[in-house]
Amino acid sequence: MKVVERDWNWWGYFWRVLHRQRIRGITQWDKKVVQFSIKELGCTRGQTLLDLGCGSGEHTLLLARKGVHCTGIEIAPSLVQYARKQARLVNVKIDYRCMDMKNMAYNEHFDFCTVISGTFGFFSDRQNQSLLRKIQRALRPGGKLLLDIRNARYPRGNGRSWMQFNRGYLLTTSTYDEKRRREHGDCLFIDKAGRVNIPTQNMKKETIRLYTLTEMRQMLHKAHLKYLHVYCGFRLPPEKYTLSYKHNIVIIAEKP
Repeated sequence: MKVVERDWNWWGYFWRVLHRQRIRGITQWDKKVVQFSIKELGCTRGQTLLDLGCGSGEHTLLLARKGVHCTGIEIAPSLVQYARKQARLVNVKIDYRCMDMKNMAYNEHFDFCTVISGTFGFFSDRQNQSLLRKIQRALRPGGKLLLDIRNARYPRGNGRSWMQFNRGYLLTTSTYDEKRRREHGDCLFIDKAGRVNIPTQNMKKETIRLYTLTEMRQMLHKAHLKYLHVYCGFRLPPEKYTLSYKHNIVIIAEKP
């Protein structure tokens, strides 16, 4: 069997378009996320929103159709191209930019910022802190941040699973370093042509840092962002966060 290394541009489209569209209930989940965001942030027609790690653009598209002026930042060109095409199909204007979020340099440009689906934490602690500071600079005074993060208090372990997908077979493996609070995911996809698609060596080294609420509150304070609320997930009415073990938590913060 032929083994082919694929970079994030390939895997990004694989996960965020091909695989994502097969997730049961994903359309309703997207609508819930946007409804929650509008209510908690207070988005209204004509205001501006920055979506970091916007992926294939489902949330920005729903927000833009409600009159919110959206900018989406995504590092994978394949996803930016897909998101732009979807926006054109419904005649909605969205500013999608292909770039590394670490390199953004906005200054009081947005009313709101969203970081959803575990996008936060892919960098070192120093870089994650720097990203919060860049978000703070990008927001106007009184601007709000919605930060959806993986909860470090949620019990995690090592696991492996197979599934049949797109006339091929997908193997995923996850490992968790509890001491460093870093999670690593690996995968391979045997496609219908019999090729074994694997991540590049650089991708194989990537991990995501999981934070507790206490750690995030300290980081927000250091970035001059005021912590407001925390919830479990995107339910309406919102479910208040407790120390019970929830997979993810949603933090609302504000630029004073």
